[in-house]
Amino acid sequence: MATEAEAFKVFLDFVWRPENDGARRDAAPGEKFNTVRGVTEMTWSGAQQNKIVPAGATLDDSTDEQLAAVLHWCCWQLPGAEKLADRGLGALAIVVANMAMAAGPGTAVKMLQQTVGNGLKADGGFGPNTLAAVTEVAAEPGRDLVGQYTQTCLRYYASLANAPQFLHGWTRRANACEAAARTLG
Repeated sequence: MATEAEAFKVFLDFVWRPENDGARRDAAPGEKFNTVRGVTEMTWSGAQQNKIVPAGATLDDSTDEQLAAVLHWCCWQLPGAEKLADRGLGALAIVVANMAMAAGPGTAVKMLQQTVGNGLKADGGFGPNTLAAVTEVAAEPGRDLVGQYTQTCLRYYASLANAPQFLHGWTRRANACEAAARTLG
């Protein structure tokens, strides 16, 4: 069973692949980055407000350590992936974190709650009831929450207004993330 830190490393290695969000682009003199290694300006600002990175630090000059800290906060801690990994559900944590990166932590948790069912209200809050229900359902013989969650994500993507333009890429990434997550065993 992988540790929480090992699961986060698999997530980070996945999202930092060049075909995902991993390329650290060189900006022309005076040009600003909009996104660096999957961290947007808006997420960076939120991380500063929450003291994840120093107030004076800029996304343009960010280090990989700072970017990893931001992703750990917004994609790992906020949607409960850290707690899932602590319960031995590292592969599920990775696909939840990937969805948090794509659609925000609340949406990622709502989709987890929908996937699990089990009387859970899909409210987007990851609390003790969600953790207990996920843990219980994950222990059921024959349940593949990683695959089921990926399918929930794909249905969500297909429902979006801009799906005709982006669905192929979203599908590729969701399936690639599932494959990466399953490397944990």
